[in-house]
Amino acid sequence: MAQQLLTNPIRLADRALKMLSTEQAAGVDILEFYELSEQIVVRWSERSIFRGEFGSSDRTFMMRDLLESAGFKTRFVNHRLAVMAS
Repeated sequence: MAQQLLTNPIRLADRALKMLSTEQAAGVDILEFYELSEQIVVRWSERSIFRGEFGSSDRTFMMRDLLESAGFKTRFVNHRLAVMAS
């Protein structure tokens, strides 16, 4: 039986890429970023804690996981996820 993913890895990666500056995005290997996104979505989908509700804040923390795993520094500014300048 195929695993049910919490979100589409490509959509997650695309949303994360939109958070980057032009300079930051230029340094991203897109294929590797999409592959990393898939790994993170699979890992989060396997966690039993998310078998019930999965909301927008969970998706935000998943995006933070993706960005930080790709080497970006993030933090919350006014309750919003932000990518810090390198």
